[in-house]
Amino acid sequence: MKTKTIFNRLALAMLMPAMLLTTACSSSDDIINNENTTKKGYTIPVTVNVTRQGDDATTRATYSGNKLYFSEGDKLFVSGYDWGNSLDYAGTLDYVPASGKFSGTITISKAYSGTADELLTSTDITKVVLLPNGYGDYDFFSIAENHGYDDELNHYYTYAFATSTNEKTAKVLAVEQFSYESTLEYSSGFALSPCNAILNFTITGLTSGTEVTATLTDASSYNTTGNVTTDGSGNATFAIAVPGGTDFEDYSLTVDDKAITLASGSKELVPGHIYNITRSAAPRALSEATTDDIGKIAGADGNIYDTKAAATTAGTTAVAMISYVDASHGLAIALENVGTGMSWDNSGSNNGGKTAAELCSAWNTSKAVTGGIWRLPSVVDWQNMLVGCGATGPVNEDPSTSFYMSYSGMETKLTAVGGDALTSFWTSTPAGSWAWYVNFPGGEEALALIRTGSQSGSNGVRACLAFGTATAGPKVAADATTEDIGKVIGADGNIYANAADATAASTTAVAMITYVGSATGETSYTHGLALALSDANSGNYCCWKTDNTDAGHTKQTDSSNFTSESGLQYNDATHNTETYPAFKAAIANNGTAAPTGCSDWFLPTAYQWNQMINACKNVLGTKNSYEDLRDGFYGVGGTNLANGTVWSSTERSDYKAWDCYFAEGRWDDDDKTYSNGSVRSAIAF
Repeated sequence: MKTKTIFNRLALAMLMPAMLLTTACSSSDDIINNENTTKKGYTIPVTVNVTRQGDDATTRATYSGNKLYFSEGDKLFVSGYDWGNSLDYAGTLDYVPASGKFSGTITISKAYSGTADELLTSTDITKVVLLPNGYGDYDFFSIAENHGYDDELNHYYTYAFATSTNEKTAKVLAVEQFSYESTLEYSSGFALSPCNAILNFTITGLTSGTEVTATLTDASSYNTTGNVTTDGSGNATFAIAVPGGTDFEDYSLTVDDKAITLASGSKELVPGHIYNITRSAAPRALSEATTDDIGKIAGADGNIYDTKAAATTAGTTAVAMISYVDASHGLAIALENVGTGMSWDNSGSNNGGKTAAELCSAWNTSKAVTGGIWRLPSVVDWQNMLVGCGATGPVNEDPSTSFYMSYSGMETKLTAVGGDALTSFWTSTPAGSWAWYVNFPGGEEALALIRTGSQSGSNGVRACLAFGTATAGPKVAADATTEDIGKVIGADGNIYANAADATAASTTAVAMITYVGSATGETSYTHGLALALSDANSGNYCCWKTDNTDAGHTKQTDSSNFTSESGLQYNDATHNTETYPAFKAAIANNGTAAPTGCSDWFLPTAYQWNQMINACKNVLGTKNSYEDLRDGFYGVGGTNLANGTVWSSTERSDYKAWDCYFAEGRWDDDDKTYSNGSVRSAIAF
């Protein structure tokens, strides 16, 4: 048994003042028996008036506006030490309804010639505590009987638990039995002050008609435990007394060993107040995850659990550890590897004929998670998860800029929940004919390194689980908003967060949304523009036209003010020939079919390039320039634009055509036969 006399501060957001009462001091005749007590030996008769702060002399507490009066059977324990007379005293007084006062005797350690009023007034240390009627049934208070004058009153918060299937009854029981009320002073009577706050719990989401065990634990690991039977709706109602002035965030609650989230911030609990607290014991869905859940378990049922054991107890399987949460979605790293010694492509002997991305996607069937999608993490996914677990950012969408991030936070959290160790894992992000992987080399610094390797090389494969709004049903490109800029369009015409998500949905990402708005330059597709994820012509350079002659386009000479022009109009039999290499390559786009519901591929005009460049500023990056579009493809599984000349379909003159020089973000008019220009296909939707 642990007796607590010193407590930390406490609190909660839902305050319901119910018990605050104040001092009322009476006149000197509060002491009824003033006669000399020498002839009485070592006892003194005492009759005193007792009040509560803020109320009249007969009221103990209030509940919902109803007064709970002192009643027959209530007692008052009085103890103290008088330094001047070198004596101890202690005693228990009974409440006398007829007089409305407490009366009885106290025992002193030696003969005393003064009156009770003189003794109590002159005492240096006095402790007075109300003992409510029936207090002995709860063991919240107990009197250690020593020598009468040296008796001690102990109180045990471990027994401060009142239960009922009725919320009001539980609260009233707690107010009546666990309202620790005391004073250290005497002034013609005792004015008691509240010492406790009452936490009045309603826990929902339990099985109806069953007995559960609730345990409240404070910062010092003291437990208050009790059993309660749920009502027909599966609600458990109980009240617990806690020391006033403590902080609510220092408390934790379990119901049948299931952790119940209580406070999300500091709140001091005020003595004499009742706090009505309603919480659910039902597990929260992954879509409700917050940053506070990072390091917790994602179950196969799509719910959040504190531990593997908690998931097992709930009848599900722990599959991943929540590692990143933001306003739109979250990511959880799988607790176990998909495999080791695997290639990025499907050539590895351990791959079973599947790519690393396909192996992760297969888990959506074999290890399906409600509300989540398994995928091979991209470079950005890995960075987000590392930062979510405590690493320092920022997240860099361009893996060609090597990053060094601490993975100690993720490693510590994974170890705590029983996850496989971090080694070296493929990302979904390609690097030309190679691919990026993240290496966790170990060592004291524990820094994750980004590297490239041959797609047929050997690394581990670790899936991540995407959940939340990002995994809600996909929408078609025609429904895109500006918030979808930077997302990909799959071959099925739907929008996905990145190429890995498209793969997980059994489709292929083919383009990235780069502009949303009506000013597309097209008449039949007036909602947005998107660019292919990689260069046409297999990434090889080519010329605009095989000779410097007129192509019959509208000539535009002012690069500072390109006017609206359709690029799709040049997807025709004339331009889809060897005479127009850039156009032919754009139309073919390496043999990739245009997404469902979108236009055919075309070479974008200078006007359309400007629309896309401006729309992507500070969206795909932070440079507020052409660089944000140029470097914005890696993060979603694509290949960045060339850091050089990229053709447009706009004609400058009979001899020249416009291209954007992405090394500096300027427009150049080069000869149409200039053979070092890149081609990136576009679609409109």
